Amino acid sequence: MSGADRGNSSPPGSDGGSRLGIFGTLVRIEALKTTKRLAFWVTTGIFAGFNALFVISAVRTAIRRPNITFALPDSWSRILEPPANIGPFFVGVAMILLLAPEFSWRTARQNVIDGLSKKRFYAGKIIVLAALAVLFLVIPVGVGYVATLFSPSEGGSPIIGPADFNYMIAYVLGMLLWGSGAFMLAALLRSSGAAMGILFVYLLLEQILSRLMTELSETLGPATDFLPAEVQSTLANAFLHYPQLLAQENAMRAEQGRPLLEFRDFELLAVVALAFSAAFLITAFLSMRKRDL
Repeated sequence: MSGADRGNSSPPGSDGGSRLGIFGTLVRIEALKTTKRLAFWVTTGIFAGFNALFVISAVRTAIRRPNITFALPDSWSRILEPPANIGPFFVGVAMILLLAPEFSWRTARQNVIDGLSKKRFYAGKIIVLAALAVLFLVIPVGVGYVATLFSPSEGGSPIIGPADFNYMIAYVLGMLLWGSGAFMLAALLRSSGAAMGILFVYLLLEQILSRLMTELSETLGPATDFLPAEVQSTLANAFLHYPQLLAQENAMRAEQGRPLLEFRDFELLAVVALAFSAAFLITAFLSMRKRDL
């Protein structure tokens, strides 16, 4: 049997197997590999630590200054904004560290030799990406909720409002955007160092490109709002999701003679983020399908 045939063959005993059974098998495979990786635990631990520091600071402020409220549901914007800004970065780093070594360590090739098709290997990594997005949402939500229990501020009802839920969706979209971009880089470059290097270089180049486009043309300037990193940054901005916070900020800006803040519609930004994510994942799939693992 040739390498190409092996790469596209099904695992033994999979004929007639249910899709749910295949999904469960992939989950077990990826869970086993992921939980054995130190990089996963370090990345997750650092992210959880940052979130703990954010909310501990908020609780201490609420204790020292009773006029500043830290309770649910009013404080979700304060709980979610820090992870919404840094969480996508951590998901991207974790995705690179979990996928790229599969090629250099030849574990991807061994999976295919053992009977896992390329499509199912790819599907396993999609499961990893989705699991990382869920985990990196649960961590700040859980840590933030527990922290409010130690705050002297009194909360209200419901615990989560529509705007808070909207913010969580935006956060997940940002993680999928960064995670899928990191997935693509890891699949194309097959090196953790190179993939992370290109990721950082792109972020720098996007800032330079945005500035040039804004300076060169008034027509091109608004187009910078739809560049990947800018879309994620806007989705992570609490002012986009909480009209009352935006109104307060713009009132202050008006008094100071500063330009008012304006944002694209959330629905439009969500569609753009999903389109970029889909393009990145399709590119990764095509690369993995055509090249030997």
